Amino acid sequence: MTQIVKIVVHESQIARNTQKGSSSQRSDPLPRLLLVSCGKKRLPKGPIKRSSEPSIAASNSNTEFKRLTAFTSLTTTATTANIMELHEQNEAQQQWLISSVKPVKPVCVCISRWTLWQLCIVVIGVLLLGGTSTSGSSQRRLVCYFTNWSPNRPAEFAYAIEDIPLDLCTHVTYYAAGVDAQNYELKTGNAGYDILQDGFKKFGDLKRTKPNLRLSLTVACEESACGPFQMMASSLIRRQKFITSTMQFMKRYGFDGIEIGWIWPGEGPERSADKDNLYHLINELKRSFKEAGFGWEVAVFVPMKRSKIEQGFHQQLICQAADYVHLTGYEIREDCKTFADVHSPMNNRAFDQGEFLDANVKGGVQHWIAAGCPAEKIVLEVAMYGRSYTLANETDHEVGAPITGPGDRGQYTGTSKYKAYFEICTDFKSPGWTVDWDVQGMCPYAYNGNQWVGFENENSVTEKAVYAATTGLAGLYAYPIDVDDYKGVCGKKYPLLNALRDAYQPSIESAVSVVEEEDDSTSLTTTKIGNIIMELHEQNEAQQQWLISSVKPVKPVYVRTAIASRWSLWRLCVVVIGVLLLGGTSASSSRRRRLVCYFTNWSPNRPAEFAYGIDDIPAELCTHVTYYTAGVDAQNYELKTDNARYDILQDGFKKFANLKRTQPDLRLSLAVACEGAACGPFEMMASSLIRRQKFITSAMQFMQRYGFDGIEIGWIWPGEGPERSADKDNLYHLINELKRSFKEAGHGWEVAVFVPMKRNKIEQGFHQQLICQAADYVHLTGYDIRGNWNTFADVHSPMNNRAFDQGEFLDANVKGGVQHWIAAGCPAEKIVLEVAMYGRSYTLANETDHDLAAPVTGPGQNGQYTGSSNYKAYFEICNELKNPGWTIDWDVQGMCPYAYNGDQWVGFENENSVTEKAVYAATAGLAGLYAYPIDVDDYKGVCGKKYPLLNALRDAYKPERAPVIGEEDFILQHKGKESSSSSGEADDCGSGGGGGHLKNRFLACVCAVAWCLHHHHNAANCHHVKGDPPSSARRTKPSPVAHLSRSLK
Repeated sequence: MTQIVKIVVHESQIARNTQKGSSSQRSDPLPRLLLVSCGKKRLPKGPIKRSSEPSIAASNSNTEFKRLTAFTSLTTTATTANIMELHEQNEAQQQWLISSVKPVKPVCVCISRWTLWQLCIVVIGVLLLGGTSTSGSSQRRLVCYFTNWSPNRPAEFAYAIEDIPLDLCTHVTYYAAGVDAQNYELKTGNAGYDILQDGFKKFGDLKRTKPNLRLSLTVACEESACGPFQMMASSLIRRQKFITSTMQFMKRYGFDGIEIGWIWPGEGPERSADKDNLYHLINELKRSFKEAGFGWEVAVFVPMKRSKIEQGFHQQLICQAADYVHLTGYEIREDCKTFADVHSPMNNRAFDQGEFLDANVKGGVQHWIAAGCPAEKIVLEVAMYGRSYTLANETDHEVGAPITGPGDRGQYTGTSKYKAYFEICTDFKSPGWTVDWDVQGMCPYAYNGNQWVGFENENSVTEKAVYAATTGLAGLYAYPIDVDDYKGVCGKKYPLLNALRDAYQPSIESAVSVVEEEDDSTSLTTTKIGNIIMELHEQNEAQQQWLISSVKPVKPVYVRTAIASRWSLWRLCVVVIGVLLLGGTSASSSRRRRLVCYFTNWSPNRPAEFAYGIDDIPAELCTHVTYYTAGVDAQNYELKTDNARYDILQDGFKKFANLKRTQPDLRLSLAVACEGAACGPFEMMASSLIRRQKFITSAMQFMQRYGFDGIEIGWIWPGEGPERSADKDNLYHLINELKRSFKEAGHGWEVAVFVPMKRNKIEQGFHQQLICQAADYVHLTGYDIRGNWNTFADVHSPMNNRAFDQGEFLDANVKGGVQHWIAAGCPAEKIVLEVAMYGRSYTLANETDHDLAAPVTGPGQNGQYTGSSNYKAYFEICNELKNPGWTIDWDVQGMCPYAYNGDQWVGFENENSVTEKAVYAATAGLAGLYAYPIDVDDYKGVCGKKYPLLNALRDAYKPERAPVIGEEDFILQHKGKESSSSSGEADDCGSGGGGGHLKNRFLACVCAVAWCLHHHHNAANCHHVKGDPPSSARRTKPSPVAHLSRSLK
């Protein structure tokens, strides 16, 4: 029965926004729809008459009304459990989505859930493509830096948390915590102050006096003290320990962000992996915060010096992963061991050559921007201190003068590395000091005898603040505020911090940073809402894809609504999503079961009688087909063919892709695999972020070229061999980066990974729960659990334990393997069970001892057509069993057949055994079955009907294909395409290579319609479908996109 949902929307806001938006001068015209109040009454059959419409905005005679026909009202078939799981994973976002809507006089709408999803998708497309509101610009920040050692200075200049000038800062950072060398968790950097003197607690309490203040913690290390940090960052498990402890800290003390200050990765021998590890740490931190439902920020200290960047920072990737990068606009001349210089020049000077050319503030900022880092993510750090030197010659005191070493120690800071500004300005009260100005560097310096100091003053920090503002940087960072003249010993208090603030004019965020006031209603910027909805989408792609694919068509209803402003649209969408996520659903909720058929590109090379071609693939029996195999190039680490003669010269890839011409809803994937010693290039590719990116880029190019729908990673097996412990992390990163790259490119391509059942192989190479989170599916190898590498005869895929299964063999069976992965946190609906179409043969040590576990001397005889002693095809086995002398038996507990004749013994699968596996997969709720490979089934029917094993799997498991709507339904263009290009063109939607999932293609087309509407302001220009409409013989149901565009006319 169709489920009807009642939705509460904001009549007063709609009416008000309708009146506001009625002017012909409106800058962002949108199609307007009218909500009809239905109360408890049913909607009338057929179109709703104009006279029956209530007038929500009756006072505005110019309001344009449009009718949206709910073209495919569908009911969800989700179980309540699935919906609640989705809800629980995103509780924080959903609570905010619901709480951000003000209660006002309701208007009731009766509509089915699927129509609601479609309406929401249209709304989001229009909003995201229509631009953001003027109030949505990034807010400027001024970050104040507090050091937890400054309270320990001599009493006169001891700096306390109470000294922090909250009225001058938008954000305050607590520096610094570290990493424990034993357990790799977050640890205090100064326990005496942080804990015993309640430093953390006092810092967190700053929000009591200023609720809109943002607080963060810096976790940092420098040079030789970075050992524990480097060890933590080098391992996925250790990073997870650190992240978990960090989140516990954030929740305990109420901090809002974390800053990573590794100074600097990649310095020292055998530290090349630091560059990748820093990126992974930042990326995993941010993703963990998101997945936990917190809006905590992640920032990272980054250098300006090219050498340090090159050795330790993936610039573009770091900027993508982090919320902000804190660019150290100081110490740019820390390597000046032989001459005096200001440490933060703004521009090049005449003597800046070689490594010093462009080593300045402007050069550093532009280098990061040119590397792909958005200016609005860069926070420029400005030092409140100076660097001092001892001149070699008192009479030579210009910038660039020779020096003998650092200058005198500061009276209060007690170090020769730097001098606080309050120490420098106090020194200037003494006679003999001359203050000068570096005209190009735009910084002051001073000298007295053999003492020389380069520093910042109000003029120089003003120059930096103006540059940051005009360049559009995210903010400034006062580093640290406790060395400014905070007591006013030389004049007013905090002269440098005040100068930064006056010139940069940071904006104070509201206590709820995503909410801004607009008139008398709560207004949310489209960018921020879009991000929240997209995060919700990414974190729950499997559930949402299922929500969309599992609906059934029912009779459409008519809905009319008035949408006059973006906020009205967002508000409606917020309510709809809340209802959909939290509302009940009907009982039938199974995901579509898949049956994956496995084609090997060496099977065409078998002897002619049993050569297996792509034309032999029984596409009608499969929901998915995999092309096995491609590999990794040992030189450039890109995807490469493993059998160029067949794949390229004989058009193997092309013929495979053409299977969709006869089976449009078939899904095609490519397996990229290696085994044993042949895995060298694969292991090298996976061990480096840059090399993984090369591989991923080449894989995406392949997918687009040939129209495949997914990729499978078959590394058999990571972690095998000496010094291969990093394989376990690297495989996870490869899977995670593959999937994220596919998403970011807008493709619905799937990522699957082969995983073993054997515990030792899992332990050495697989982060089970993380792999299952990153991949769309795991293909669990339910075969070769035993083999001729053992010393006894056995079936290779037993279902259960037998009496002789002890030690490492206990639970080494299909059920044990599946349950082990589920117990490790892998959802059953992500597990595809691989079932082998072949058998394993042995040579018995004694012909009379032929039971299970009988001693063997080695593998059996080679197969006649496969030519291997490793395995025998089912068509070879069933053919041999026709010969006299063979006895067939059954492993009662293992639920598999075996046979023997003389000293030959073979354990294999038959129709009964694969049926047992199929029934188990169905009852266990697994995602599917994988016929591995179909070319060794009895595909010619030499022993009876064709494909007996594959048909048995299909009959017992009953797989389902996902519905596909013809490509012509998804390619849109507006009527005026041949007119001037200034009006824009709607790109082909859904053509993103490989016939992506229905959901992604539909979303692409919805966005295309929204784009067209925004540019043309007339729905009549946006419903055209490229190509001639298909005949009724080819399609009985109208296209959703055609319905969508026509309904907006």
